[in-house]
Amino acid sequence: MLQSFWLWDAGFQLSYAAVLSLLIFMNPVYQLFTIKNKWLDLLWKMNAVTLSAQILTIPFVSIIFISSQCVLTSQT
Repeated sequence: MLQSFWLWDAGFQLSYAAVLSLLIFMNPVYQLFTIKNKWLDLLWKMNAVTLSAQILTIPFVSIIFISSQCVLTSQT
């Protein structure tokens, strides 16, 4: 069952931003460096996944948490 208010849920937005970011940015980030060592290349691939997922989620996190921090500080 799909409910329309899920679009405004922070977890929903972050999940879709992370998946979209992986689809768009994984290969360009991974191809920034060419590593011939198999184990170092695997390590770089894992880091590239992490970095590419953060590209679109950082704006959501900053907007969500900065706005909630402003609300919390203005109430005290």
